[in-house]
Amino acid sequence: MFKDVIRSLFVKNEDSISELVDETLILALVVVAAGVVGVLVLGFAIPIEKTAYVVPQFGIKDVGGKTVITAFSRGGDPLYFNATPLAAYKAAFYVDTSMGSYKVVSAPSLAVFKPGDTVYLYYTGTGFIATKDPVPV
Repeated sequence: MFKDVIRSLFVKNEDSISELVDETLILALVVVAAGVVGVLVLGFAIPIEKTAYVVPQFGIKDVGGKTVITAFSRGGDPLYFNATPLAAYKAAFYVDTSMGSYKVVSAPSLAVFKPGDTVYLYYTGTGFIATKDPVPV
């Protein structure tokens, strides 16, 4: 009986602890679910920058006694080579050979590479240069 009196003084309702834990867990679950939904919605709402879509066709051609690499744009987005952005996307060519890798330098006359254009890549002895002219520079 003495135990019952002390128990009634200190622990009023044992069920209330269980209800408090239940409410806390449900609240935590709702907060986590709202966070996950928020991340998904905001994550998909942020615009991702589009990359250029280009359909090139590469080939080897003999021009003026020199073997050159040709790049023909079969379709897609226009690209620009020089510092003046005349199109939405900047382009660069890289050539890998047994002697090393080269970044192709574009000729000043080469500004935009759009569908239907052909670019010629010439080896200059120290690297490659890209031009729209089929005659070597």
